[in-house]
Amino acid sequence: EKLKQAGKFDDVTVDVHPQAEGVDVVLVLQPALYLGIYHFPGAEKRFPYSRLLQAADYPVKTAYSHQDVQHATESLVKMFRQTGYFTAKVQPEIKPDFQHGLVDVFFHVNLGKRAKFGDLNLRGTDDKEAKHLKDSLGGFRARLRAARIKPGANYSPRRLQNATTFLQNELVKQRYLASTVRLAGANFDPETNKAAIDFDVKTGPQVHVKIEGARVWGRTQRKLLPFYYENSVAEGVILEGQQNLVSHFQSKGYFDAKVETRVVQQAGVTS
Repeated sequence: EKLKQAGKFDDVTVDVHPQAEGVDVVLVLQPALYLGIYHFPGAEKRFPYSRLLQAADYPVKTAYSHQDVQHATESLVKMFRQTGYFTAKVQPEIKPDFQHGLVDVFFHVNLGKRAKFGDLNLRGTDDKEAKHLKDSLGGFRARLRAARIKPGANYSPRRLQNATTFLQNELVKQRYLASTVRLAGANFDPETNKAAIDFDVKTGPQVHVKIEGARVWGRTQRKLLPFYYENSVAEGVILEGQQNLVSHFQSKGYFDAKVETRVVQQAGVTS
């Protein structure tokens, strides 16, 4: 009310935006300028407009705010870097249309050169296992799954995601059912235009699985026993697998089937 009286505005509306660090309260002085269209010159030929709009987190039917434009600028730079354009720069330009009460924003983008893959580092495991995993990423199967990371090839976030899954599956094949693989980061060197890739690998103990008293094919086991895909041998995961086996046998007509689980640990191996 004091703002309306002091500035003789037609109205003052309130927008409340919850944020991680608190609540943003925006007082919009009417008549106000509202966000119109976002433009991305310099990037629209490389990225779909819908993806750019999503990265900029375009606020629908919102009054123009410098904070929104700044947030969009930072989000675009982050997205470009995640896709391999580590030297990308974004410069916003504001073009108000007072007649229609709108503000169009032009995000002038200079992507620079797309980075290439550099060295591959696997941290958290011994040299022998690291070499095995590196060799597997350079093999034919990794190439078929678009997971091959070759130094000098174009940087690709999708290929990194595929490589993470591929490495996880390689560890599962070696019975490391509680293992984890996490992409730790990409260290970009502007002089070489290459990004060294770091993975954090934790193998955990080897886990041997044996089903006694009935035959369950390996592929079926991997579907029924969740520690094959949840990367955990916690008690709850084991109990879930036990119940899945009971349900499986009952679906085969063994309605009185029972499953008991024994866990044996010795010399770094869980059976």
